[in-house]
Amino acid sequence: LMYGAEGTAAGLSIAAVVGCGAGYAFVRKHVAIPQLLQSLGQPFIAVVCSLVIYLLLDRWLTWNDLPILLRLSAKASVTVVVFYITLLALQQRQFVDRLTYILRLALYTK
Repeated sequence: LMYGAEGTAAGLSIAAVVGCGAGYAFVRKHVAIPQLLQSLGQPFIAVVCSLVIYLLLDRWLTWNDLPILLRLSAKASVTVVVFYITLLALQQRQFVDRLTYILRLALYTK
């Protein structure tokens, strides 16, 4: 608890960047760079948008009045919803295709 929430967020960010770098080092052998940028560019934009919206809402709203579990649920829900709305705006066709595929798997597999 020496660095608080900011230290935890920074540590998780560093771990995510290292993980993405390691994943990229493996994937670049099998996937061409333009195809990789096309596949990962729009989800990265969605991540940045969800982070910016979360930080703005964190400044404007008083989350601390809520109980801890409700606060955690609210913050996570806002972040996930903004991510998927942004992804839907950027990749309509792929988003709908993936969603229908997941729904077909959930509804029709035993």
